[in-house]
Amino acid sequence: MHDVIHAVLGNFDSLYFLMIIAGAAGGMIVGALPGFTATMGVAIFVPFTYYMSTNSAMAFLIALYCAAVYSGSIPAILIRTPGTPAAIATINDGYPMAQKGFAGKALGIASYASVLGGIISVVILALTSGVLAKAALKFGPQEYFALTLLGLSMVVGMSEGDPTKGFVSMFLGLVITLPGLTVNSGYPRFVFGNDNLLSGIELLPVMIGVFAISEVLHGIVHAQESKPVKQSIDGIVGSIRFFKGKTFLTIKSSFIGTFLGALPGVGAVTAAFMGYNEAQRTSKHPELMGSGTEEGIIGPEAANNGVTGGAMIPLLSLGIPGDAVTAILLGALMVQGVRPGPELFSKNLDVVYGIYSSMIISYIAILVLSMCFIRILVRVIEVPSRLLYPFIIVFCLIGSYALRGSFFDVGVAIIFGLIGYIMRENRFPIGPMTLAIILGSLMEYKLTIALSLSRGNWLTFINRPISGLIILATIVFLVVSFLKEIKNRRRKSKSLTS
Repeated sequence: MHDVIHAVLGNFDSLYFLMIIAGAAGGMIVGALPGFTATMGVAIFVPFTYYMSTNSAMAFLIALYCAAVYSGSIPAILIRTPGTPAAIATINDGYPMAQKGFAGKALGIASYASVLGGIISVVILALTSGVLAKAALKFGPQEYFALTLLGLSMVVGMSEGDPTKGFVSMFLGLVITLPGLTVNSGYPRFVFGNDNLLSGIELLPVMIGVFAISEVLHGIVHAQESKPVKQSIDGIVGSIRFFKGKTFLTIKSSFIGTFLGALPGVGAVTAAFMGYNEAQRTSKHPELMGSGTEEGIIGPEAANNGVTGGAMIPLLSLGIPGDAVTAILLGALMVQGVRPGPELFSKNLDVVYGIYSSMIISYIAILVLSMCFIRILVRVIEVPSRLLYPFIIVFCLIGSYALRGSFFDVGVAIIFGLIGYIMRENRFPIGPMTLAIILGSLMEYKLTIALSLSRGNWLTFINRPISGLIILATIVFLVVSFLKEIKNRRRKSKSLTS
């Protein structure tokens, strides 16, 4: 209990509070800039946290993450351009409402729905992650290896488009984990005489490259400047009255987002559309959806912000990130010397409760800031992207160098920026690759221990009930995913020939 009180009160310290405010403000700007995702924003600012305390660093990054997910709705409502992919579904009713002269109402509804969805997800996170962690303490290396397989298979199976491309992306990520010292013998592997590779390829420069630099390259090549539309933004504070009779929809959408966020690789986009579909399904006037209804904003905004807490559940309890942003947060925690997973709840309980309280306070800060500075944010989104790209590139390169003071890491960030850009252009999902990079070393380590304990008997993964069930679930999931893709291809070919 002392750790809980200390962690919660610690957030009211001036430095913690300053980090939350700075993170929330920065995240709102990042999310409001079309084309700049929450993942990109967190990747850029992670290097600034290297020399902070763990709780201060996580408070800043979490506030930035939550605010970026929320503020993607601002340009979606005002100029019909989502600031982040998670805000795509909000356009359906947010923009029409703004076009009717109720931009302030739409922004207010989005703010309240986002904050409520986020706080509900944190409550679920606090109630479930500790229970999962206690159960996971009973896991052996076989169960952990099976879990890593399941996590990778879910990301591959749920990848947009062709699951084969998701598998190729995952395989590339596993290959990237090979350079370094072998787990069992400590013998150098695939280092090619380069001492920088003895400790493997660092995670954060890779993340900065594939998410931030590749996004800038994509924006430069496909330069499109949107022309802002002047809108009235009055009536934000009074928008809370429009939640009357829609409390159940808010809670339900928040649960949907939290559940989907806990599934590795699903993400906020899927949650937002499912929240919107649920709002349409339960609406008293579904025929009005798409014309500027309150439900059409509440559903997707509560759901996509519910993902923030949900994605933290597997990260904290199992050490497996739920999405790309939590993958970067995992790297930030590891830089601080903290390894998420079951032992986190016994060795670093103050960090766990610090994260819980930071998320709740972050959403309160987001609500206050959105009420105070929404007019300024509307002007920020009018800044041309071409003026922002140089600054982002500089931040990326400085951040990569600051990790170890090595230009090798700068080169890694640039190379993976090019790789990420090529993957985007050819529609290869990046999620499977990044998750494979994170889980690859853990997978190899657990595999080596399990085979050592069983004296090389591969049946050990099947003989143990829990690991056997997880592996069976992995196989079933992959088979169903590929059969579904084959069915979709046949349907497309029939539609083209008919």
